[in-house]
Order: sequence, then structure tokens, then C-alpha cells
Amino acid sequence: MVAIKENFGEGGANLTPAGQGEPTLAQALRDIADDLAMLKAAVDQIIADLGTSTTASTTDLKTQKG
Repeated sequence: MVAIKENFGEGGANLTPAGQGEPTLAQALRDIADDLAMLKAAVDQIIADLGTSTTASTTDLKTQKG
């Protein structure tokens, strides 16, 4: 897990692999994608538990870790 501080990217830090600062932009985005995948799985389970009493869906979510 990374902490994204308020000054993330300030002065170009964190934005390129060779730049200064941790986490890099790529690391932060990967962690966000992991978090979204876990949330999607939890929401999918809730939707499945509700059965046909809901029209909620996560099929339109676009973020995927690859």
C-alpha cells in the first residue's frame, strides 16, 4: 500500500520511473487498480446476494490491472 501525499507530483517528483520520490505514479496507479478490483468483487458479491431485487451492475467499470 502506498500513501499519496498532497504534494504528490510536485516539481515533477513521482511522475517518471527515473524521477525522485516514492511512490512512483505507476506504483500508485497499480495500487489503486488493486483496490478497485477488491471493491468490485465485494460489490459483485452484494449484488449476487440481493438476487433479482436489484438492477445494480459493475459491468461498466473500466479500470483493469494488466
